[in-house]
Amino acid sequence: MNKEYMTVRLALLALFACFFLSHPVLAQTSSPTPSLTVTTTPSISVTTTPELTPTNTPSPTVTSSPLAISSQLKINAQYPWNKDIPVTIELSPRIDAQILEVRWPTRTGFTISPKTATLRNVQKDSTYSVTFIFSPIGTGLQRFSAELILTTSESKYISSVPLEITLNSQKLVTPITDGYKQYEILMYAGIGIILFIVVPASIFLFFFYIKNKLIPKWVKTRLNEPL
Repeated sequence: MNKEYMTVRLALLALFACFFLSHPVLAQTSSPTPSLTVTTTPSISVTTTPELTPTNTPSPTVTSSPLAISSQLKINAQYPWNKDIPVTIELSPRIDAQILEVRWPTRTGFTISPKTATLRNVQKDSTYSVTFIFSPIGTGLQRFSAELILTTSESKYISSVPLEITLNSQKLVTPITDGYKQYEILMYAGIGIILFIVVPASIFLFFFYIKNKLIPKWVKTRLNEPL
């Protein structure tokens, strides 16, 4: 009995051994959790160029001040031969300035030349004279002003000088001035000299030249020709 028991036991042990050898027990291995790979994108550093703020040159302060410029306007005698009128303005700045301008308005009863006059680097208490030629294109009362602009590095002073001229239907300045009458006398005297002295003298000299120079020379040439 013991011998059979032992034989059965050995057979069972051999059977278990074969089973375990052919079917090994797999140890449970936990599958590793995949680690997340974080790729860090390098940050782009943006260099911002500071915005340039333009430096504005301060503009001169505009001031309406007639005291900055002393002015005097003079209407000269009208010319009878073309009816032009010279107008002179004398300017005396009370301060040193870079520019002194005289501007006439666009719409007037005259064609003004020049329309604008500019003086540069004017000196305090100095007198500057500017003459404009007014050619009448209208009639009646003409009333307007010239704008005076005195410009320094800090300020701009503006004033005006008025002008008033009356023209009759022949575009003559009224009342007629003595200067116009004198010009008229000189004009007619010049016309008389030309018509009664210069022209007759020129005709006489030309006739004398023909008589005493050209004709004798022609006659002499004809006489010396062979027959």
